[in-house]
Amino acid sequence: MIYRCKRILNLMLSMALTVFMLSCQHKDIACPGLDAGDGIKVLFDWTSVPDAAPDGMTVIFFPLDADGRIWHFEIAGREGGRVKLPCGHYMVLAYNNDTYDIYFRDTGSISTYEAYTLSASMPDASSVPLPDEPLRRQPDEMYSAMATDLHVTPCGITYVSSGRPEGDCLKGCSQSVLRLYPRRITCRYTCMVEDVENISSIRSIEAVLTGMAPAETVADGVPCTGSVAIPFKMSLDGDDGLCGRFNSFGRNEGNGNMLMLYVRLKNNDKKLFKVDVTSQAVNAPDPKNVLLKVRGLHLPEPEPSDTTDVGGGFDVGVEDWETIIIDLTVG
Repeated sequence: MIYRCKRILNLMLSMALTVFMLSCQHKDIACPGLDAGDGIKVLFDWTSVPDAAPDGMTVIFFPLDADGRIWHFEIAGREGGRVKLPCGHYMVLAYNNDTYDIYFRDTGSISTYEAYTLSASMPDASSVPLPDEPLRRQPDEMYSAMATDLHVTPCGITYVSSGRPEGDCLKGCSQSVLRLYPRRITCRYTCMVEDVENISSIRSIEAVLTGMAPAETVADGVPCTGSVAIPFKMSLDGDDGLCGRFNSFGRNEGNGNMLMLYVRLKNNDKKLFKVDVTSQAVNAPDPKNVLLKVRGLHLPEPEPSDTTDVGGGFDVGVEDWETIIIDLTVG
């Protein structure tokens, strides 16, 4: 009799467990999505770029299910926020939405989602010897993060977190918290010209760097194929130096990098200095922070009445430029 009761009790427990398991998979259970629950809490961890302060973030969920659709959300600030979307299987892409000169294309897939900029110009371009490559605007500073293999279920979420300083890992959260790790995907370039002889003879100067990538994939920050030139300003740096900074999408292997310095002197002479800085760009310790350093720029002595005015543009009517290809000593 006791043995029979135990069998009945075990059978009842087994049936109860089966009912519970089936209930967790039932298609009619409300999931934390469009019609019920608090949704997914997206949090941004800025460990890799602690000083970043974007005004907001775009978060896009790309479906991996055949019948899924793309879900697009805008979140204010840098901390994060809540989003609601149906249960399913997704890839996640996030990037700062406070850029002005960046445009996007091929946005139907996370693997093809690209950032690019429009054409740029130089003052009096018709009378300035331009590079062979098209001029493009420099991009705003951009950050991105992604997560792969996100499963949204009634019982929580699981996903693979990418971009963590410790490396990618599989995460699960019954509270539906999705933690993303943004990183800077644009590159910072700094150009320094040291030991400029007779620097006070300069009236205005601008610079162009060739061999830059025209775009990059947002998910992983990989430069796209092609080659463009980016114009940027130069200004005085100390008593005998010049410095300029700009952002870019980086460079492609195989692209040469020519630094072009457009110098107008106070005696109205126009000089274009060209120097190949490819080796410095290629061998930079950090491709996201590239320093180009040259020295030994020789200029004629200024007239006694000249006053320094560095940083402006070119006057209308500039025509004849002397092109000087030089081998500046790398510092």
